Parts: sequence; structure tokens; C-alpha cells
Amino acid sequence: MNRMKLIAGAAAVAATSILLVGCEDSIEGAVNGSKESTSSSYDITEKVTSINLDNKGGDIQLTASDSTVIKVTEEVTYTSDKPATEHKVSGGELRLTAGSCDKGNCGVRYRIEMPRTVSVKISSDGGDVTGRGLAADTDLSTEGGQVNLVFSKAPNTVEASTAGGDVTVTVPSGSYAVDASTDGGERSVTVQTDSSSTHRIKLRTDGGDVTVKPGS
Repeated sequence: MNRMKLIAGAAAVAATSILLVGCEDSIEGAVNGSKESTSSSYDITEKVTSINLDNKGGDIQLTASDSTVIKVTEEVTYTSDKPATEHKVSGGELRLTAGSCDKGNCGVRYRIEMPRTVSVKISSDGGDVTGRGLAADTDLSTEGGQVNLVFSKAPNTVEASTAGGDVTVTVPSGSYAVDASTDGGERSVTVQTDSSSTHRIKLRTDGGDVTVKPGS
């Protein structure tokens, strides 16, 4: 009987040890997987005619208006290494950069309020790009995400591409030279097209719908 009790006791201790080890793994995973976040905003008062944004990952939201000041909000999220961000103005160009992280997951979400006359160039390794009230030239690419741009004035040039997601561009009524293609979705162009138009739109998606439509 004593031998049976000893065996049972040893088994109970072993089972408890297994449960404790599993619990420690779960706690460690929860701690390592926790997400930190910070947010900062700043105004750009220098004369700016263009914005050049290089983002390693995160959504980007553009809002254009009659304002003469650019306001940038950066929302940084990370589980281990915090990505560095930088901004500077040179020769009329506002350059925004967001780095990557060596460990964990991270990203920077940008919200940019800007004058309508400012042109935009964006390169992103992943994330949605949205724009409202735009009027100037726009050139952007994202490795994975939706693109949705709404123009309040007919732009001279719009180029947008994504490796995975829908691309939608809404423009005022008028004639446009449109080059829109997709490898994995529907193509819909309902604006008036004219290959000789000075307003040119070039869109590309590798996996989603592509749409060019007039605003209401």
C-alpha cells in the first residue's frame, strides 16, 4: 500500500511540475506578445510642396484641405523593438521615414493633414492607404493593403499599386487617360476616358479589384 501511495504521490508531483511549466510558458508568451503603443503629433510650418513617406509597415491616412499647415500624427505600436521615426524638410520636401524592428512586431500608422496643393509620394511595406480631398499629383505603392483615394480636383497624375488589395480612385467628372489592371479581381472604369488627356491615372493590383469612378 505504501508503495502505491509513493507512486501516486510521485505522479502527482510530476503532473504539477508539467502544469507549472506550461503556465510559465503561457505567462512568458503573454508578456512577450504584449503590445506597446505611443502617439505623437507635430506641425510643419515651413513651406512644403511635396511629401515623401517611406513606411516599413502601417496604415496611412491623408486628409487634404485649404489649410496652409501640415499636421502629422504618428501612432507607433510594437511588441519588442520600437521602430524609429524621423521627419525633416529640405528643398520644399517633407520627408517622413519609419524604420523596421529586428525583434517582435511593429508598425507606424500615419495621419497627415495637409494643403491640397501638396503632392505625395508613398512607399509602404504593408498597410492601407486612404486619402480624402486630394488635388495634387499622387504616387504610391504598398506591398499589402487597400488603396482608396478621393480627389476634390482633377489631378494631373495618379499612380497607385498594391501587391494585395483593392485599389479605388474617385475623381471629379472629366476626361482621363486611364491605365488600370488587376491579376486577381474585377476591373471597373466608369469615368470618361481619353488617351490624350493630360489627367493620367495608372493603377495596378496583384490581388484585388481596381476601380476608377466619378465623384457624386
